[in-house]
Amino acid sequence: MHLEELKRLQHTLEQISDGKYLLENHHLAMDVENNIEKYHINLQPLESKVKVIQRAWREYLQRQDIQNQDQLEKRSPSPPSLSSDKMSSSISMNTFSDGSTPVSKGPLSKLT
Repeated sequence: MHLEELKRLQHTLEQISDGKYLLENHHLAMDVENNIEKYHINLQPLESKVKVIQRAWREYLQRQDIQNQDQLEKRSPSPPSLSSDKMSSSISMNTFSDGSTPVSKGPLSKLT
């Protein structure tokens, strides 16, 4: 190699090194702005944190469902409505085998 080529390569290497330091300096400045104390903290990756949060949320929802079901089971069933029983018995009609319906002996039968 020629001396000029060595100087050019040395200059390129210095520029790369300077760029690396500038980039590292930029990262440190951003960390200071974002209140990050140390750059190389051994933290879980973001994906695993998301999975932990999702799992906890699903468990929370399941507990809420179980509590709601327990509350529904503890509630006493409402007593049957008397008016609905009367309504259903007054609506139901007997039908004879020939398809005719019996004539009522009530107050309406006297009108006819």
